[in-house]
Parts: sequence; structure tokens; C-alpha cells
Amino acid sequence: MPSLPIDNNSEQKKYNSTLTTSNINNNLIKLAWPQIGESLFWFAMTFVDLIWIGKLGLESVAILGTGQIITFFFFSLRSGIDTATRALISRALGQNQTNYANAILLQSIFIAIAYSLIVILFIRTLLESTLTAINFDTELIPHILIFMTIQGFSLMFISIQSVCSATIQSSGNSITPAKIEIGTRIIHIILSPVLIFGLLYFPKLGVYGIPITMLITRVLASLIILEIIKSQNSIFSINVKDFTFNQNIIKQLIKIAIPSSLIQLQRGLLQIVFLSIMATQGATSISVYTVMRRLELLFIVTSTRLGSATGIIVGHNLAINQTKISKTAINLALIYMFLGGILTTILICIFAYQISGIIGKDPNFIRITSMWLITISLGCISIGGSNLLTTIISSAGKPNIPILISIISAIIIEVPVAVILGQILNIKYFSELAIPIAIISAATIRLIIIWVYEKSNRWIQTGLL
Repeated sequence: MPSLPIDNNSEQKKYNSTLTTSNINNNLIKLAWPQIGESLFWFAMTFVDLIWIGKLGLESVAILGTGQIITFFFFSLRSGIDTATRALISRALGQNQTNYANAILLQSIFIAIAYSLIVILFIRTLLESTLTAINFDTELIPHILIFMTIQGFSLMFISIQSVCSATIQSSGNSITPAKIEIGTRIIHIILSPVLIFGLLYFPKLGVYGIPITMLITRVLASLIILEIIKSQNSIFSINVKDFTFNQNIIKQLIKIAIPSSLIQLQRGLLQIVFLSIMATQGATSISVYTVMRRLELLFIVTSTRLGSATGIIVGHNLAINQTKISKTAINLALIYMFLGGILTTILICIFAYQISGIIGKDPNFIRITSMWLITISLGCISIGGSNLLTTIISSAGKPNIPILISIISAIIIEVPVAVILGQILNIKYFSELAIPIAIISAATIRLIIIWVYEKSNRWIQTGLL
């Protein structure tokens, strides 16, 4: 076991894990539904934003879509810290080591803030030249720079909130972070049209109303969750005076965070690559890509939430060598993923045309967007299933193989299929659907390989990390 970092002799707050003794299915549902609820509210929020911005024109949709894809890229780079925090704290609490868990939290917050400051610096100094280098529309670049500058500050508070949420979830409490997240997203849904259109004596901010609303709600969410963690009822505590650098913990966090982040980074890079291809075809193409990516991200975020909940149960049980319970939790999560995927595919296939028509009225936009939505929905089980298993195994502290599988599938399948179908073979319909077909092809192969790896049990490690 790693040496405990802060005051080994100080009194520890009592914590008895119920995730190692109670009904597995009940534990999974209790942990998963608040997190999945968060992802559904995220989708509702982003979709409503898309509808409002769609009323400003496809150019505004392109600005919003580009800004959010870049934001996803930056967030992907830091997402591994949440996985690492969840992995280490789940193991610590599985053995009732609350002092160790609290020390992990403090180091994680420090890393999250430091990373956010680096991102803000990049946005202010290098983003413009990066967009120019990939031949992005020069008329859109100034608007994207303003959008991303605001988003950069939002990312800092998102990072703090995300680390704190992962910490609370690791203790078996998914409801409190979900309440905060859902509450602030409701505020976002109400406030964004007010700032976009200048309602109720507020200034009319257009597309910039989205990042400003995001900043306001993220600051609020961060303050609330920090107060909850500092409360007397919490098993955690945050006191700046108690903070000291702990190289052992930081090394452990980075050891898990880097490969976990690389999984998300690979997705973010692919989004940038495909975005650069669509950017050469104008605002309409970028808008189509934006809508399709929103649906794909729903699959990814939802499966990540379910994977995180499952990973917490797995972490608690592996800490005390209960591998059978861990495997049962994984199998239950896969069943839920499969059932949810079937329902989602049916709904999207039925309502794809209506969804496209809500966002834009251009007939060509509606036609292509509908085709893209239907195509990507057919792969939701592959996309969600592969992401689910990747998240679970990474949350168990073994992200290296999942990232290797993810990178290889992107290099030898996803990008080549998109290029061959879209720019070389030039087959009717297949050419138009090159990107969603490429995404589904890679996700299917990735799911098969990572499922075989999960069944091999080679990723299982018991005890503390």
C-alpha cells in the first residue's frame, strides 16, 4: 500500500463502503442514474443552445460548433485527471483511508487549476495561428477567438467542479453532484436566450451569449460544490493551509491521467481533423458536422457516466479483492448500455428529419443532417459500448491498453475509411456519409477488441493503487 501522505497519525473521518456489501444492481442504478441524468440535461442544454443560435444563421451555428469542438479538445486533455482521481479515491475509500482520499483531492484540484491556466495562455497566444494553419475561414476566426477566450475561463471552473464531482461520486454519492449540475444547466437553459437575444434589458450578445452563460453557471456550480465538500458532514475537507505537494500522489495521478486523457485526446484530435475537412466546404458543412457530433457526444457522455459509476463500484471491490462482484457490475452495465442503445437508435431514425428541421431550414442542410444522424445512430451501441468498457478499465487504474486500442483503431480504420469513402472512391451517398461511416466502423472494431481484453481479466489489480 502507498504511504499515506498527510498526517498519517491524525484522526480519520469514518467511512464504511456500502458498495462492497449491498445489492450490485441497486448500487449501480443508484450511482448511474444521477450521472446519466446529468448527461441528458447536458444534451438538452446544448441542443436548446443550438436551436437558439440556429435562428441567427448557419454562420453562427458554425462558430458555436467550432468553439465547442475546440473546448471539447481542451477538456479531453484534462479529463484523465477525473478518471485518476476517481480511481485512487475509490480504492482509498474501499479500505476506509479517508485521509489518503482527502490528500488525493487536494493534489487533483491543484493539477486542474494549473492545466486551465496553460489553456488560457494557449488560447490568447497560439489559437489564431493554429486555425490559420488548418485553412479555417478567416471571417470566422476573430469570432472564434472571442468565443474561446471566454470558454477558457469557464474551463477553469469546469475543471474544479469536475474533480470535486468525481471525488464525491467516489464515495458512493452521485446525487449531490447531479443536483448541482442539473440545477446549473437549468439556469443555463433559461439564461442563454436572454443573453443571446438581449431580453429583459440585458445586452444582445448573439453567439457570445453561450460562453458567457457557461462562465456564469460554472462559477456558481464550483462555489456550491466546494462549500459542500468543506461542510462538516463531508468526509472530505479543503483547507489551503493544509495543502503541500505530494510527489507520490501526483505521480500516481499522472500515471493514470495521461493515458486516460490520451483516449479523450484522440477523440478530440479526430474531431479537429474532420472539422478541418468540413471547414473547407463552408458554414453549411460545418453546421451539419456540428449537429452530428452533438449526437455522438451524447453517446460518449452517457456511456462515460455509466462507466464512471461502474468503475467506482469496481474500484471499491477490487480494493478488498472482490473480483466477482466487479465483473458482475460490468456485465450489468453492458446490458443497460445495449438496451439504451436500441431505444436511442429507434427514436433517432424516426425523428431525424424533424430534429434537423428545428435547427436549420435550408433543404440541403436538412437532407444531409438527417442522413448523418440516422447513420451515426446505427452505431450508438458500438460507440457507447466501447467507451463504457474503456471508462471502466481506466477507472480501475489500467488505461494503457484501452488507449492503445483506441489510437490504433483511429489510425488504421477511422481516418482511412473517411478519406477513402469521402475523397477517393467518390461513391454516391457513401461519399456524403464518409465521416459517420468511418466513426461507426472504428467503434465496432474497438468494441470487439476491448470486450475480449476485458474478459481476459489482465487489467485486474487488487488493493490500493
